[in-house]
Amino acid sequence: MRPAMSDTPTESKHDRKNRLQREYRTNRRITDPEYAEREREDTRKWYANRTYEVIERQRQLNKTYGKNGVTNKEYYKRKRLDPEWVERDRARRRAYDKTHAKAKRNREVKERKQHILDLIGGKCRICGYSEHLCSIDFHETEKLFKPSPAAFLKSKVKFQRLLDGIHVLIPLCKNCHAAYHRGLVDIPEQPSI
Repeated sequence: MRPAMSDTPTESKHDRKNRLQREYRTNRRITDPEYAEREREDTRKWYANRTYEVIERQRQLNKTYGKNGVTNKEYYKRKRLDPEWVERDRARRRAYDKTHAKAKRNREVKERKQHILDLIGGKCRICGYSEHLCSIDFHETEKLFKPSPAAFLKSKVKFQRLLDGIHVLIPLCKNCHAAYHRGLVDIPEQPSI
């Protein structure tokens, strides 16, 4: 027969180890007065040695890099003398910046497109499709934006121009947009759905 499941969460290995160590120290303090006295003395010494000089020395040690006690500033100063390291570092930084800048730009373009879409209706004027943002195009009744309105989402200045000319934009899904340009469907005045 299985034991009943308790409502208390199970203890992780780390928590169990810490609990056992605490219990051991507590039991040892109770049963061994010498151990408790040594522990108190060590704590007193540690606090007594916390002078300004000791604290400053610890800060300096924390700043060091590597085995030789070289500070980060000195370490990178030496590294910058090595042209191979400099080139690798530049390539690494370029790759990082390119990746993160592209992600940020894509996020901004999506936010701007969603903003425009919210202003002009939020769904395809013909069929009412609004599932995915990437499936919605902007059709222009007058050609104001060259090459396309989507190109005007990429920068702040062009986005302002897009907002100024928002009266000529109609949201259409990709299928309806292609069908409209082939002459298969007409755009209704008001959204059908």
